Amino acid sequence: MKSKKRMWFLVLAAGIFFGLSQTEPVQATPLSSFSKVQQEAIQAKIDSIRSRVESKVKAVHTEKVAVKKQEVAKKQAEAKQFAEQKRAQVAAAENNNQTKQDNSSRKENAPSVGGNEAPKSSSQAPQAKSSTPNSGSSNSQTDATTSASQRGRAIGEKNREYGKKLRDPNLSGSERQKIIQEKKNYNRSHH
Repeated sequence: MKSKKRMWFLVLAAGIFFGLSQTEPVQATPLSSFSKVQQEAIQAKIDSIRSRVESKVKAVHTEKVAVKKQEVAKKQAEAKQFAEQKRAQVAAAENNNQTKQDNSSRKENAPSVGGNEAPKSSSQAPQAKSSTPNSGSSNSQTDATTSASQRGRAIGEKNREYGKKLRDPNLSGSERQKIIQEKKNYNRSHH
């Protein structure tokens, strides 16, 4: 058995020796040129991928910049609208204070006959549809009740007018807020 193994080994070794002597050595230059071609192909693929990625990055960047600009513009518009609402509220408050001062000066300048009802009914007259007729009756309590009920009707009518204005679907947010603020100011000064 050992001799069989040795024999196979010798045959194999002779075959390898004979085979190597028959082949020519591989030249290094074709391998290096193949390597350069391969490197150029890889570099071309890398450049192609890089250019596609750069174009996509630029597109995404441009889109993000546009979105940011829109957000900034929206925030500026909201801030401007908020500032306008604040100015309107301040103006309404100043107007309300001025009206209160005017009413207090009228009360001070009004004759003491009739008490406080005379200035209120005179300030309500332009806003009411019909004014209270002064029949000159001696019962001042009946006059006060009639004046109060007519004043209540006038306030109710004015609030209905505000309601009609607010039902308009074409109103912008700032116009709607302005009407609401006017209604609040009116109700504060007339209740």
